Amino acid sequence: MPNIQNVQSASKDLLIGIDPARSGAPLGASIQALSSGSTSNLWWYTEAVPDQDGYFWLHNAETVDVIGINPHGGIGPGSPLQSQKQANEASQWWIAIPAAEKPGYFWLKSAIGDFVIDIRTEGGIGPGSRLQVYKQKSEANQWWKFVEVPHVVEAGLGSNNNYFLFGGYDKALGFIALNEVVVTIKITDDLIGNPPFSFQLNCWSPKPNRQEERADGGSYDVWQQYGLSWEPGFGNLVGSFAENWPQNGPNLFNIIPNGFWSINDNGKKMEAGTEFTIILNQLNGNTGPMSGSVVVVGNSSNAALQTINIIGQSLAAGGAATTKDLAPIAAMQMNIVAWGTPAGQPSPKTIFTRGGGTIQYFSSTPMTVVAGPPSDVAAPSAVTGETSNCTYGTLPQGTSRLYVQKFGHS
Repeated sequence: MPNIQNVQSASKDLLIGIDPARSGAPLGASIQALSSGSTSNLWWYTEAVPDQDGYFWLHNAETVDVIGINPHGGIGPGSPLQSQKQANEASQWWIAIPAAEKPGYFWLKSAIGDFVIDIRTEGGIGPGSRLQVYKQKSEANQWWKFVEVPHVVEAGLGSNNNYFLFGGYDKALGFIALNEVVVTIKITDDLIGNPPFSFQLNCWSPKPNRQEERADGGSYDVWQQYGLSWEPGFGNLVGSFAENWPQNGPNLFNIIPNGFWSINDNGKKMEAGTEFTIILNQLNGNTGPMSGSVVVVGNSSNAALQTINIIGQSLAAGGAATTKDLAPIAAMQMNIVAWGTPAGQPSPKTIFTRGGGTIQYFSSTPMTVVAGPPSDVAAPSAVTGETSNCTYGTLPQGTSRLYVQKFGHS
């Protein structure tokens, strides 16, 4: 999982960032030295270059594009840096060379020539100064270090109360839907809990507009759940599920196929090294209402997947689901809690005695982290009934297409 950080200069603590005026259309945007802030144009993570010892790409956490040298006119001293689509090009490869004169700092040296990332000094160094490659010198405007990004300060998040990742609201267009949602969970320490637990990706739909309201009196989908769970009667097998709810009344449907992947101790232990991904399918390919899910889970070479397609499935009220029963989502939240509330019984609570890992959230729609439900979604009070003693780490402020969160237990 990527570790998102700021890259800070030894000169005035300026940060490497994409030109904020171009952050919405980043390809070709200039790379600048900017003031400290909480926006995702300042967030970076590294990816090792295969077969190039020590070299890495520097990805922006929002756009996933990388820092490269503008090749116009040939690469040489003074060539500017820009945001580029990742390619197998030496002009995008960097290596950290420790600066003996400034402990804790390093040069970011290019794989091309004896060039390093440098802040242009024309007119004085300050926010907005452009970055370039230049001959390596012992100067503060060439020294960098990785630092943690500012985080949301919010105590007590856990159980069925995690952060919300919100696509935002546009006055002209309404809610901005989350598209191409992919959530990946990696278990880094054996996760042991009783009773059996589940991973519930909760999704909130926008209020229906007139075109989406059902003229036939049917229910519009306002709250959705997708994920991985242990279903009683499945033995050591876990399975995926999809459950959607209307504004009022019982659920539209609850789709739970047979289990497809083994877990230990009848659903009470998931081993370290297990990784699974929840991919939400959409009616129009990468956009539109949610039409189902794909869950891929594995541990080492033991991998399997399960797909749920909602259209054609049985509705709780009778009949089969159609496109009218689907809706987009405007916000999502991952909860790691108990599974299943028996009819007429209190909601169960899983107590974890060991374990932890990370949750990675991705959407092609930039997302904002909020500590409570967006007030204008169709069902802001909807919440997972099951609970646990799981705890969730803080997330960076600002807007990004990618977030990584740690989880553990109290």
